[in-house]
Amino acid sequence: LARRGWQVAVFEREADFGGLVRRVIPAFRIADGMIDADLALLKSWGVELKPNHEVEDIGALLRNHDAVLLTIGAEQPGRLKLKSGQAMNALDFLAACKSGNMLPPGKQIVVAGGGNSAVDAARAALRLPGVERVSIAYRRDLRQMPAAEEELKLAQAEGVRFLPLLQPLSLSGGQLSCGRMRLGPAD
Repeated sequence: LARRGWQVAVFEREADFGGLVRRVIPAFRIADGMIDADLALLKSWGVELKPNHEVEDIGALLRNHDAVLLTIGAEQPGRLKLKSGQAMNALDFLAACKSGNMLPPGKQIVVAGGGNSAVDAARAALRLPGVERVSIAYRRDLRQMPAAEEELKLAQAEGVRFLPLLQPLSLSGGQLSCGRMRLGPAD
């Protein structure tokens, strides 16, 4: 919009711009400097960045601006449903790792899932002090993992173990119990 001549103001609830990318995505994937470079580019186009500004009244924005474009995040955490025990959400884990507030959870970590967030969590876990082994348990086989192939190769090269056809069922006393899965015909 700014490049087309509009005066643009971006309101951000947090102190830093970048949303989920800045707070969660590990630096080995996207460095903060890259985010800062994007913000500098926006500023060079005349975009006004307004941090620490939570929009509570859209009507007020509409009264003070010609147009309002809502680009709110869509972070709705997924939860692994276990019969017993509780798993930590991958986005919460990644945010804690990135902020430096993640205490090493143990020597062995299992990440459940097959997407890019699961791979990011596994790679981030490998970087925690005291962690010796990280595995990804996925309910399908490796060919069906939705994570980018490049991310899977990087994780494997870093030492992440892949455990296909396993569905986590319960967590008790530091022991994760999984059910063995079997591929069926496509439905």
